[in-house]
Amino acid sequence: MENVKVNWSKFDLKNTDKKGVIVVLMYIGKGDPKPALDAVVSQMVQGCDGFFEMIDANQDNPWTRVLMTSINNMRQENYNPTVHNLKKLLDE
Repeated sequence: MENVKVNWSKFDLKNTDKKGVIVVLMYIGKGDPKPALDAVVSQMVQGCDGFFEMIDANQDNPWTRVLMTSINNMRQENYNPTVHNLKKLLDE
């Protein structure tokens, strides 16, 4: 498991005092990353009532996985390109 790095952060959920969690797993070893990442994901989600696992849709980056809780409780808005820009959202 020393070949897997974990980056994580909590985030506030709308209209509640609860938090969600986002985790980015990155495999830095040699060889096939899938077995190592599968094992870490399996261990990390034990006891979690609900989570989403994101894997690169093109499958050209098998070294990274993203886990997230509470997606349905996050702020949700219709997309507006003048508002929903990562830099602008970070500056809020």
